[in-house]
Amino acid sequence: MRKRCQILITVLVLFLAVGAQAQQLSGVVHIVSPGETLAKIAQRYGVALSELVALNGISNINLLYSWQELQLPASSAVPPAAAAPSPAAAASAPVSTVSGKTHIVRRGETLFSIARNYGIPVDILMQVNGIEDPRFIHSGNVLRISSAQPEPAPVAQPAAAEAPPAAEAAPPAAVQAPAAQAHAAPPSQHTGAGHARGQYIVRRGDSLTELGVQLNIDWTVLAKFNQISAPYVLHPGQVLQVPSFQELLSYLPDDSNFKLFYTTNHHPGPRVGVGREIVIELNRQSIYAYENGVLMKRALMSSGKKVTPTVLGDYEIYLKLRSQTMSGPGYSLDNVEWAMYFVGDYAIHGTWWHNNFGTPMSHGCVNLTNADAQWFWNFAAKGTPVQVRY
Repeated sequence: MRKRCQILITVLVLFLAVGAQAQQLSGVVHIVSPGETLAKIAQRYGVALSELVALNGISNINLLYSWQELQLPASSAVPPAAAAPSPAAAASAPVSTVSGKTHIVRRGETLFSIARNYGIPVDILMQVNGIEDPRFIHSGNVLRISSAQPEPAPVAQPAAAEAPPAAEAAPPAAVQAPAAQAHAAPPSQHTGAGHARGQYIVRRGDSLTELGVQLNIDWTVLAKFNQISAPYVLHPGQVLQVPSFQELLSYLPDDSNFKLFYTTNHHPGPRVGVGREIVIELNRQSIYAYENGVLMKRALMSSGKKVTPTVLGDYEIYLKLRSQTMSGPGYSLDNVEWAMYFVGDYAIHGTWWHNNFGTPMSHGCVNLTNADAQWFWNFAAKGTPVQVRY
């Protein structure tokens, strides 16, 4: 009887192993996310672009739709592990260094990114380290992490806590933040599609504008979503509903550059069509990278305001700086990273002082997130063509 049971278990294990192997050999489907390109998808799964095009019968490689299903070769069931970076890339990439109970700030890091990485509120990180202005940290600063723990969530909720709009259904229990984690990192970082609704419990000193930065969401949308009106006063313990990504889009006007960027795969097309080039589209507040006519990446940006517009025309990258201080009439900005100058004092560079991408904000330069700026910095060598158009 014992031997028979052992035989049955062995047969069952072999059956499951064969089934798993067969599943790995079957075709794989990839759902296109807003902003993705065929080139990036092919690179992610380690397949040839031509093979991906042929398998899906694609006639125009620049025409791709959000939520479109793409068939992938059976051999691409699991995205390949990222290749080791070259010594040059490794030397320039931002690295987080943790030493015991401290964190050593590296170039490109911000208090918000560090707090998010450790799952702690940024105000706690500031309090523990005696930081008054979250913008001014520098590479080499040593931050205390061990004591930066969230305070326990309030047990009772005040009667003044705001409810979500009547038209919105209550969030499913699966996406509500547990009470013990209510002060952990913001539950919804709106950097792309697929983020569920979450909750945030207001702490003393919180403001809608600061929460907008932490949650990476327009604070006016956060106010409307929670039916908060002027003078926009928050109360400690108040529960704020953080909209899902789709709910966020529904609150934005149809002509919002943010909404257009994440609901369409629009791009203007290359200017040169050979080699690498960058196209900047002011009316969409977007920047595009092309290689041999193929869209490699696009990103939201912030160009110059009306009084300090970004220049139009055809240029090329003539100077690249890893980091610098930028100053002019009325401003002085330290640690501006990944700067690429294409004409005069106009540059494409990283930005740590705002997250209002999709809206003109600059004195003429092209503002990007530090992550996007680093990608374009690595993509474009000196001499890379840059076209700025409406």
